[in-house]
Amino acid sequence: MPTEVRRPYRLALWRLAQNMPGAGPRLTPLQQAWDRRDTAAKRKANADADARWYAAVTAVTSDDERSRLLRADTVKFGRRSANPTAALAHAGRMATRRFPGVELWDALRRWADDVLGNREQAGEPLDGSAPTSGLDVLAQLGITADACALCGAVDAVGRPQLAIAATRVCDRCWVVAAPPELRGDTVFDEVDGEIVPA
Repeated sequence: MPTEVRRPYRLALWRLAQNMPGAGPRLTPLQQAWDRRDTAAKRKANADADARWYAAVTAVTSDDERSRLLRADTVKFGRRSANPTAALAHAGRMATRRFPGVELWDALRRWADDVLGNREQAGEPLDGSAPTSGLDVLAQLGITADACALCGAVDAVGRPQLAIAATRVCDRCWVVAAPPELRGDTVFDEVDGEIVPA
């Protein structure tokens, strides 16, 4: 201990503070490798769940019923899904949550009736052009705790700068969507196709 250090606990606190952020040069590659494996495992689990739900929905519906479910999905979220397979899988999840204990085919029919019937009675267009609030969309999508609110990526980071502090947005979406006053002084680089803090 240097003799000029009068408060050793301050030196200990300073050293702890310097060592706390990040994994350090030796552990960073290990942490990044673990993060990549974890992200890949979560993506595979999500894809497997979507495949199971899609198979269950297609097993109990006809082509016409599936096109009605897709129309209901468009009305519900205010946009046409780019991935009909994922939209049908998600419709199965939403229907079973909304009508627990009911056969899947009946739950799907009821869910589509609710979505399309409410809009028809209110005289709103059925093309998905009616606006929905961001909170409704997030709740309806069933965004998981660590998923990006914009693209659904599983490696999202909590953004305390946003009005809803629990909202998580991945680095790629944050670079594109966040205004400079929210991004602060964070600078991002693209490394091997991934957006990472510089």
